[in-house]
Amino acid sequence: MLKKLFHSVMTLLMIFVLYSSVLAGSEQQTGEIKGMLIYKESAKPVTDLTLVIWGCDKYDYQNKSYTMTAISIKGQFPYRTACDDKGRFKFTDLPEGGYLIQQQLNGISMGKPLFVDGDQGPTPCIKVQKGKTVDIGKVLVIKE
Repeated sequence: MLKKLFHSVMTLLMIFVLYSSVLAGSEQQTGEIKGMLIYKESAKPVTDLTLVIWGCDKYDYQNKSYTMTAISIKGQFPYRTACDDKGRFKFTDLPEGGYLIQQQLNGISMGKPLFVDGDQGPTPCIKVQKGKTVDIGKVLVIKE
């Protein structure tokens, strides 16, 4: 009888440990950045545009300078996404850190990065935390 009780308790303990490890592993370890691109002049959504993402640790507000770092996410370098027919885009599976978004034309990253509201004013560096989605909202693009 004592032996059966011991086996039952051990079985329940093993089930509890396995279940706990599954729950701990299911915590999202990555974050996302999403937003929408709109043409400033016409207020139409930006469609058929590919965006790439780079690492960006910080933005120097005084000198208006930043450093871009090449990153590979999900085996893709550069990591890219496209705007849909409403101008929406989303970068998923981003490890915690700072990022910068730039447009890509014919496979080449071009122009200035997207600037978003930061603590001290506009910044190209977007901070991502584990399990969070950063919604940068509507970003106005000048040229159509």
